[in-house]
Amino acid sequence: MWRQVYVRLRSLWRWRRQESELDAEIRFHLSEEIDEQIAAGLSPEQARAAAQRDFGNVPLVRELTRETWGWGPAERLGQDARAAVRMMRRNPGYTCAVVVTLALGIGLNAAMYGLLSRLFLQAPPHIQNPDGIHRVYLRQRNVFNGRISTRNQVQWSEFTALRADTAGLAAVAGSTYPRAMPNGRGQAAENLHVAWVDGEFFPLLGVSPTLGRLIGPDDDDLAATPVALIGDGYARRRFGRAREALGATVSFDDVTYEIVGLLPPGFSGPDPSAADVWLPLQIALPASRGAWAFRSGFSLMPFVRLAPGVTAEAAGAAATAVLRGSRVDSPMADRVDTEATLLLGPLLLHRGLSDAAGDLRLPLVVGGVALVVLLVAVANVTNLLMLRVAARRRELAVRNALGAGRWAVGRLLVIESVLLAALSGVAALAVAAAAGRVLRMTLLPSYNWAGGPVDVPLMAFTGV
Repeated sequence: MWRQVYVRLRSLWRWRRQESELDAEIRFHLSEEIDEQIAAGLSPEQARAAAQRDFGNVPLVRELTRETWGWGPAERLGQDARAAVRMMRRNPGYTCAVVVTLALGIGLNAAMYGLLSRLFLQAPPHIQNPDGIHRVYLRQRNVFNGRISTRNQVQWSEFTALRADTAGLAAVAGSTYPRAMPNGRGQAAENLHVAWVDGEFFPLLGVSPTLGRLIGPDDDDLAATPVALIGDGYARRRFGRAREALGATVSFDDVTYEIVGLLPPGFSGPDPSAADVWLPLQIALPASRGAWAFRSGFSLMPFVRLAPGVTAEAAGAAATAVLRGSRVDSPMADRVDTEATLLLGPLLLHRGLSDAAGDLRLPLVVGGVALVVLLVAVANVTNLLMLRVAARRRELAVRNALGAGRWAVGRLLVIESVLLAALSGVAALAVAAAAGRVLRMTLLPSYNWAGGPVDVPLMAFTGV
């Protein structure tokens, strides 16, 4: 590395010495020519004009000589960059118009990319090996109207059948969507988003707690001591310091749960919807719905991790056989589709087999509008650049007459455009950060966002 720096510095010193020698050589030839013209009887002014005319275009001579040295391209790029900076400083109104127009178009699109990337491209944070976890989708026909629907929930009896007898699955776990529940009673009660999970849920995800421990199979039992896990956001809102949350209690449906663990910042499980508290299913459900809750049509979302060497299609076929067997033996067999199918889909809910959730339609529409804004911004900037080139026609003609040539003029215009684009990209990051926060709060306020609106993928997208 140091040798490369040394060679580069030595090369620069050599180039500057050659430049000095070239200028001295040009001055020497012009001086000799002037002396010869004066000796021939011309006045000093006439002799200088004749010498410069006979010598030719001095800038062109310098250009050709530098190309012979092999230092032409690097030097020309530096000169063009400095000329572009001078142009932007001389025309601040034009520069600001281009930068602001592009920054708005690029920044809004970058913010929408960050939003949609989190929903469709990025795996949920803090989950170990998310590609190995699948959602289970139930595709069935309504026996009354014949309509076919796909949903990501199954009945409790069907879930227990899957968990007990399905080949090819290393683990089966379930959870509910977060729901608003009051913590405590009376005026001191606070509404929290609570999710119920079975004992295999957190071991299947492979998440590691920030503090304390997770809910395990031993906790998901009516005889166990009621325990709870809380999210990082709720811990900071309620307790200020996360460590103070351990050992505290929360109360739902007259059951007091001891907080035994704190989940990592940004963790929301497989779904982006934010949950403040996670409770063991076998304790929370009967407390909320009574002793017959598991027999009264209760359903939950199943998640599975495949056994080594088992494909999703094979595991889905085995799960379908178990489902159909449980429905045939059910007392409600005449009211359900006994030919229903279970399919394994990706962990990301919005890339799953069911229709897109209603709360995603608005972000998709806003994303389309942002793309139109970018196209309009690019068209406006193109017009500004063309008008600017037309206004500089005389300057560009002078550069061409001095020996710059069409390629050099075109190179200068390209470098000016690249510098304007770079400034616009930097300003677009600030726009993306502000717009990203606004979009998150307005379009999807219930989602738990891990990290800020600007990250490395978004910066790469903005640069492209």
